[in-house]
Parts: sequence; C-alpha cells; structure tokens
Amino acid sequence: IGFVAAANARVSRAGVGPLISADNAPGYRIARIQSVLGAGTEHTARDMQSLQMDWYNGQAARLLPALLHELGESSTGFDPATESEELAPEMTAGAEAARETLTAWKRDPVNAPAARAPLIFLRWYLGLAHELFALRLGEDLWPRLLRRSYVLNYALDGLILSSTADSPWWRGSRNTIVRQTFIEAVASLEAEFGRDHESWRWDAWHQVRLSHELAKVATPLGAWLDRGPYPWGGDHASVGRARYRYDRPERVTTAATTRLVIEMSDPMVARAILPGGQAGHPSDRHYDDQIGPWLRGELDLLASTPEEVSGPILLLEPKP
Repeated sequence: IGFVAAANARVSRAGVGPLISADNAPGYRIARIQSVLGAGTEHTARDMQSLQMDWYNGQAARLLPALLHELGESSTGFDPATESEELAPEMTAGAEAARETLTAWKRDPVNAPAARAPLIFLRWYLGLAHELFALRLGEDLWPRLLRRSYVLNYALDGLILSSTADSPWWRGSRNTIVRQTFIEAVASLEAEFGRDHESWRWDAWHQVRLSHELAKVATPLGAWLDRGPYPWGGDHASVGRARYRYDRPERVTTAATTRLVIEMSDPMVARAILPGGQAGHPSDRHYDDQIGPWLRGELDLLASTPEEVSGPILLLEPKP
C-alpha cells in the first residue's frame, strides 16, 4: 500500500527525471503530507479531512532552531566575536518575551488563529529579507522579489540554514543582523498591536477575503459580490493552504477552492465543500452558504446517484 502526494513542490531530485517546472514551492507542505501519510497505513476519511486543515508550519519548524540559536537560546548559542567586531544589540524586555514565545512554539509550530508566535515569526522573516536583499537589489528588483515568494523562500531560507556565515549577503554580521531584525520586528508589532503580547493574535492580521472577478474590474461591485475578510489560520507553508504575497502578507491570496474527500468503498462516499456556494447570484441563499463550513474545515455529504437528490435538479446533457 502506498500513496501519491503533490503540493506544487519538486517531486524528484534536481537533475533526475524530466523537468516539470523550475518554479517549485519549497518542500515544507509536501514533507508534512508525506510525514502524516507515511506514519501508518490506517487512515480514515476523517484523518484526510483533518489533514486538509493542517496548519503545521514546516518552514518555522526548519528555520527557528537556527534563528533562535543566534539569539542565544542556549548558553553556547551567542558569540558575536566569531562573526563580527560589532557589538550585538541588547535584547529589550519585549524581545526577550517574544523569544520565549517562539522557543515554546518551536516544539509544535502550528499557525493557529489565536496564536501570537506566527505573527512574530513572519515579521522577523520579513525584516531579515529586507535587511539582506532590499538595498542590494534596488527599487526595481526588490519589489519583484517580494511578489515571487518561492524565489524569496529558497534564497532566504538557504542563507538561514547555511552552516557558515561567510556569505556576502550577511556582510560579515550574521549574528548582529539576526538579532537586530528580531528586536525591530518585536518593536514594530508592539507599535501596531500594543505592548501586551498576550493580546496578539495571528488571525487579527492574517485574513482571507473571497473576491469576485467582476469586483476586480469594477471595484464598487465588491460591496455586493465579495465576502469577508474573515480571520483565519495557516500560512503559505502549511498543508491547509493560506498563501500570501510578501508585499502584502496580511491578505490570503491562495487557498483551497474545493476540498474533497472520497472513501473508495462500494458505493463510494464523497464529501466536499466550496468557499462560497453553488449559486452564482449574490441574492441567492446558496451564493455564500458554504463559507462558514469551509472556514471551519467541514465537508458536506455528496449524493452518489441522481436518485438521492431531492428538490430541483439541473441536469446537463451533451448534444448528440
């Protein structure tokens, strides 16, 4: 018994097999899927439904050990003399509290809606990206990099995970840059959400809006056609997809347009949900009646035969 998994990631080693795409997502999501499915052979439909809403942040799990090490997570984790003659910036009280939050979250980094750690991690990540790339890439390339999240992930994550600090991107000051951007990230969050870290929530900032295509060309129609924004969990590195662009990371741009789980029994049992509804007219009650269940990760049972359907039926048949 085996499984097939895909999550926009490269499925073969570089140089092995045919080139399917050169613009692949980092492997965080597919690694999580493979880890869950490979943990055993007994998986129920309920397990698959839960996996579709899995908000485990594989990127944070991979990067935080290296980043927190630079902050002095352990007694041997900080020695600025090994990398630069600059004095490392002093941690503020707020930064110390935020470091404790990330240290605890690192054990199980889930982008839950009520969690504050994902907010700290993302703001820190964006600060690092800006410090390393913005000035050198300039006013033309830097905004373009922010819109190409896969490229940014490969570049920045590779620098963070590198075992050496001699890359010219670090400018000989890796430890100083990591610590300074962390302190600045926490300060910016305190300025935006207040100094009480307990009140910070990922979903207070990370939200999904269901935008109609017509509203994109006629903005006033958005008040009638669009739905949301809705506070939400997950992120671009979680199986429960909630992707955003780094130039506007508070807006979810990519998520599951349909969730579907099928039990391959006889007869088959299928459950699905849409982020909207079956009707296309906003005055119809079925235009948005599936949004709530979609946000909660629920699925509706589908009829397996036409005879099971009650009420009005629209039957589409091809012409001979």
